[in-house]
Amino acid sequence: MSRMWPENARPDAGTVLVTESASAAAWEGAPWPAGLLSFTEFAATDGGTVLTYTQWANGEADRAFLAGLTGAEPVAYEPHPGGISGHFHVSDDGMHTLNHAEWIDEQAPRDAVESSGQSSADWRGVQESPGVKSGQARRYHLLRSLPAPAEEVLDSPTGWVAQHIRSYVDSNGQKGHLYHGMPTLLLTTRGRKSGLLRRTALIYGQDGDRHLLVASNGGSAQHPAWYLNLTAHPDVTVQVGGDTFGARARVATPQEKRELWPVMAKVFPRYDTYQEATERDLPLVILERS
Repeated sequence: MSRMWPENARPDAGTVLVTESASAAAWEGAPWPAGLLSFTEFAATDGGTVLTYTQWANGEADRAFLAGLTGAEPVAYEPHPGGISGHFHVSDDGMHTLNHAEWIDEQAPRDAVESSGQSSADWRGVQESPGVKSGQARRYHLLRSLPAPAEEVLDSPTGWVAQHIRSYVDSNGQKGHLYHGMPTLLLTTRGRKSGLLRRTALIYGQDGDRHLLVASNGGSAQHPAWYLNLTAHPDVTVQVGGDTFGARARVATPQEKRELWPVMAKVFPRYDTYQEATERDLPLVILERS
């Protein structure tokens, strides 16, 4: 079994649900639900409770699943927007914990306490001023951590594209990044109908840190499948050379397209020919790192 800490800052985690229960979750036999990104349990050192920490994709948090698994009502964890960082320090004798909290200003911790609905003396102490405050806390150790099972990625059914993708992946971008002198990337989208992950290779341009694509489909009257997928599910995965990252895809506005089209036409001049050959307005797609 894999033992690891959850990646608290992962960009694809839209919701965090936490429960405190008397015992570990009865996970055995439970199917992995859609949208669950990670599942981590911490056991209290006093043997009293188990803290379950789960990360979910945006809009897919399943409270009923977690409640049924742990026997406790899930609570959504949402850091207050005024918080910068939180640090916990345990004394050498293990009897005390110091919490050092950083905030954007003196009002931010007061707003956090007010919105939390807490009114204990400890919380009032935090509310009075930001900084280091002594307090009491239950201590936990990692019990188990389960990452989401890897999803199968289906490559383009077009033979030469599939070969290009395989060479790109197997060489970690050393082969395939330049295709006949043009820069290419691998784009993985989620199928709008099937829900499966689908990967294709595409010519790209750049505008600063942003990557640009043209949904040309060779000048066809129909949009390419990858474009239809990202309009339904704009969170995508991109590989450029050896760099793989998450991105948010969006269609350029008419003004943006006028400004950025020359960038793509310079990379691949046939885009002008393709646009002239069809009445379809060829979308220009902007990929921004998430």
